[in-house]
Amino acid sequence: MVKLKIRGKNIYNFINKLIKNNIRIIDLEKIKYNEINIIVYLNDISKINKIMTIYDIDIIRIYGLNNIKYKIKRNNYFIKAIILSLILLYILSNIIFDIKIIYNNTKINNIIKKELYNNGIKKYKFIKSYDKKEEIKEKILDKYKENIEWLEIERIGTKYIVRLEERKINNPKSNMNYRDIIAKKNGIIKYIECEQGEIIKEKETYVNKGDVIISGTIKNNDEIKNIVSSKGKVLAETWYIVDLKYPYNYKEEIKTKKYKDLINIKFLNKDIIKKYKNRFDEDIIILKSNYIPLVLVKQRQYKTKVINHKKDNIEKDAIKLASKKFKNITNIKTLNKNYKKNYLEIKLFFTVIEDITDYRNLWYN
Repeated sequence: MVKLKIRGKNIYNFINKLIKNNIRIIDLEKIKYNEINIIVYLNDISKINKIMTIYDIDIIRIYGLNNIKYKIKRNNYFIKAIILSLILLYILSNIIFDIKIIYNNTKINNIIKKELYNNGIKKYKFIKSYDKKEEIKEKILDKYKENIEWLEIERIGTKYIVRLEERKINNPKSNMNYRDIIAKKNGIIKYIECEQGEIIKEKETYVNKGDVIISGTIKNNDEIKNIVSSKGKVLAETWYIVDLKYPYNYKEEIKTKKYKDLINIKFLNKDIIKKYKNRFDEDIIILKSNYIPLVLVKQRQYKTKVINHKKDNIEKDAIKLASKKFKNITNIKTLNKNYKKNYLEIKLFFTVIEDITDYRNLWYN
């Protein structure tokens, strides 16, 4: 059986039509002069739809097993979304999305990465069972027993964390390391701070990249008196040329009153369903995993419109934008500018004060 709400003029004429068409009315309830509720058999709905003409008919309730079927049909999209999310959740929670090796030796790290990859532990592959993971660990340890003291492969969600300890072989040092302070790049020296070593270059001196500024070799009359590890700091005026294309207009995106409500799936923070090309989203999380980047959300997608605005002082704004890249600017000069159809093409020259301290090792027996 099904309960219907009927609205319209001369509503009892419609009731008479139902009776004439052999549609059995099980119950009838008057709500207003132009509105009634009736209970009929579900099989008669198709007949009622044929004779409804000017009347509005809404289904209020379906009784029995058909009520469950009706609710499933009405929420079909939502149910499918949840089932799909659960399936994806299960699959993605058993896939490797990241492998992190916690050790600061690049050579050893590259060896471990290669061995893990060759044994099937790599991104976007299925997680290995505990026994298989332990077998791979023992295999790597056995192969590199002279290099690796200890190795652990830990699974955290969809990530593998690899920790290891390198086997140390004590070799006596045959020499000691000393160093010069050299120029990291070309510039004019503006400030020198020397804690240890001999200053070779003075302030306001131009230096090229690699020139020695503070030497670790202490000399007197060209005779080496001492070797030290130079300590200090060098600031210099350096320069940069910046080529920039700066648009005349900028776009502003404004939210409209038009929107769609839906159930959506976010994977890697990207929506699967997109109702509008330009939009603003409001999300309520329904289902979320701590292990994989998959979220089921109830979402309201607002349509947005894009408005173009014209900028006022193009050259000034372009220089301001380029200046954000630098600190301690001493001078800015415009070398060239060219007004194209949609943008300003500008070349700028910056001079800045920056630290050019770098080091070069000296080895002595």
